[in-house]
Amino acid sequence: MQQQISLHGLQSVRGIEVVDVYAAQIVHEAHGWQKFLLAVSNALVGNSLLNPAIRVDGFIEVKTGVRTLAAVAGSAKVILNGRLMSAWRALPLQPGSRIRVEAKDEPAFLAFSGLQAGQSNVHAGSGFRVSSAADFDGSIFARYVPQSLIQACLRGEEKLEDSIQRVVRHIRYACEMAKCGARLVKVKVGDRVYEMWVKELD
Repeated sequence: MQQQISLHGLQSVRGIEVVDVYAAQIVHEAHGWQKFLLAVSNALVGNSLLNPAIRVDGFIEVKTGVRTLAAVAGSAKVILNGRLMSAWRALPLQPGSRIRVEAKDEPAFLAFSGLQAGQSNVHAGSGFRVSSAADFDGSIFARYVPQSLIQACLRGEEKLEDSIQRVVRHIRYACEMAKCGARLVKVKVGDRVYEMWVKELD
């Protein structure tokens, strides 16, 4: 489980502050479906799969002091600088950004690149160390999890560990394709939509 998808040019700094929060805590481990959420949120931002993340049972709003990455895994409303965003993908945050996560029917997991924290409840005014990025490259937007992989895990089509590894492989492959100039295209076959990376030949 100690896998990591590396992000280059990251430096650990004290970079995020909790502005508002209700029912959230730093966790280092989880079980069942929540284990999938913890691992995937970390994979999306390039952490090891068991890196600390914030489990949100209620809501949390965080302000960033550095350029970093965040990701939310689970059923949640995600608002970045006043704009509604999607969960299950990496979100590039500039200094001064505010991200708010509101859990819906179940806990959601919020990860930040290089988050360093001991297990504890989260309070307004809390500050944490994260990794600061010098810049973001095009592979940031390849860091997402397709609904097909999420649904396969929910349906129990494979073991939980296998589902996690499938997501890790997908993120790594998508990032590699994006870095080499490939484009993501969607193709509908019958009632299903398939995603694929396409690179033009020189």
